[in-house]
Amino acid sequence: HRGLGHACASVELGAKLCHVSHSLGSSLLLTVSPRLVAVNRTSRAFLVRQRGGEHAVRLPPLGAMTRGGVPILWEDGAGARQIQLRRPERGAEWSGGVPLGGVRFAALLAAGAELTLRLRNLETGRAEFPRLSLHHLDGRATSVLLLQPELPDAAPLLVHNRTCEPMRFGQLGVGARLTLGPHASAPYALDEPTGAAQLEVAIGAVGGASVCVRVGAPCRVHR
Repeated sequence: HRGLGHACASVELGAKLCHVSHSLGSSLLLTVSPRLVAVNRTSRAFLVRQRGGEHAVRLPPLGAMTRGGVPILWEDGAGARQIQLRRPERGAEWSGGVPLGGVRFAALLAAGAELTLRLRNLETGRAEFPRLSLHHLDGRATSVLLLQPELPDAAPLLVHNRTCEPMRFGQLGVGARLTLGPHASAPYALDEPTGAAQLEVAIGAVGGASVCVRVGAPCRVHR
């Protein structure tokens, strides 16, 4: 455990041992480095914390940094290896959890997949969709968590309400709900990017029946 600006925070270190050739023969080189480092390629800073934690680390844009990245800190060594992100501004809401350990982490790293986060500001009503991916550094036991700007018109989902009544929807098992007026549309991404890929949809009066729609599967809902 190290202080690192917090009462008790820890950094996971990785070690890699490899042979290095030189004029006198060869030697073993031991490289020790943080196992997870975050790099922000967007134009504004993020705050990063362990899910449910009280303390956050500021992650400035890459151009404003004096070093290559910021190590991921774990406030609770026995807690879930998930992080949350938000912008350091009034009204900004924490994102869903991004798992950085276990089977999901290994699968994401191996596949080179990209997650899209939905970050909301509850005061302005604005939402943005930064992209997150994991990359392994050759010659090191370090993985880079890369945050990139959203692509224009590239939210993972575009929800249309083509009815004459208001529609409420949200990810199944997550409390947050959005309301769309009649004949309105909105970009959307799952609040929990690795959670259930299902939306709970209700049309009409508050308290009415809802249906579940699996994202990516063709369906027809009868009311």
